[in-house]
Amino acid sequence: MARTTTAAVSRSRRSPIEAAEPEPVGLELAGVALSLGAVLLGAAIVTLGPGGSLSNVTGSIGAFAAQALTGAVGLGAWILPCVALAWGITCLRGRRPGNWLRAALLLPLLMGVTAVLGALIFERGVLPGLARSGPGGYFGLALGSVTYSAFGKASGLVAAVAWIAVFRVMTQIDLVQGVVRLVRGVVEHGA
Repeated sequence: MARTTTAAVSRSRRSPIEAAEPEPVGLELAGVALSLGAVLLGAAIVTLGPGGSLSNVTGSIGAFAAQALTGAVGLGAWILPCVALAWGITCLRGRRPGNWLRAALLLPLLMGVTAVLGALIFERGVLPGLARSGPGGYFGLALGSVTYSAFGKASGLVAAVAWIAVFRVMTQIDLVQGVVRLVRGVVEHGA
């Protein structure tokens, strides 16, 4: 009995440095991997040459991945590195990404809605990696034309509302409230 009392007393006398929990090494490694992958994928998309040429800073594998993503979903390809970078930074800060399973399941939907929105709103332009398939990619072009047939000129608005809804469910960030705060700040600062 004296032995357990001594152990309890020695545990209570530990300094805060000794009592601290071990650092989440696995979480930090995941953060490094996600951040590095996001930067590499973003670099692959940015340096994808017109016509899908293989002169890319990430090599032929990066060029192939970027060409496949931008060809399929156009601007939606940017959602993947952005989300991966956000998750990586969250992991590097020592926290797990909130609701990561729901976000991972909704990620393809957000990429698809972004592709449709890109096809409906933006014209074919000089955007990195989008010279061949356009801002919506082949998926965005196909689903965008169906959306336009169904909703007419309001199809861009319908796609934007769908994008905001999916983004809100995926990230738990209220964009409307953020815009209202931004406008209030500008108005108060300007007054």
